[in-house]
Amino acid sequence: MKWKWLSAFLALLIILLVGIYHILDPENSELNETVRARLGGTYIRLSDGITHYKLEGPDDGKVVVLVHGGTVPIWTWDKQVQALNDAFGDYSNTYQIVGNQKRDILLVWGTADTEITKEMIRDIQSSIPHLKFKPVEGVGHGMVFQKSDTVNNMIISFL
Repeated sequence: MKWKWLSAFLALLIILLVGIYHILDPENSELNETVRARLGGTYIRLSDGITHYKLEGPDDGKVVVLVHGGTVPIWTWDKQVQALNDAFGDYSNTYQIVGNQKRDILLVWGTADTEITKEMIRDIQSSIPHLKFKPVEGVGHGMVFQKSDTVNNMIISFL
């Protein structure tokens, strides 16, 4: 009898915890204009939807595109942005995708990336007229971790 009560209590507790998780889970919220305004940042509409981007550095500086996405957050590039700022006097630009630029922009992309697809790269290339595209062969979305020296050298040579 004691085990029945304990089993029933544990089952009820599990159901309660799962229910609370589903009620409070922010991942099932719709990301609409109201939510974007509350979160802040800058957004651009592309053919497959709306994307967030972040700009840093002077308006007349060269542009480096540090692409992230999917489950990888924008802060993935924070160390590179800081290193660029330290080395080039705040000459960095971090974002997912930005259009309507009048200056050269560098895009470094891992050819084995499954998060940022070839179709998305084509969309980026068609949206940014002065794009300098540099693929990194054989690496995926974590290219900054897989081939950091290669990526850093591409960025430095562009600047």
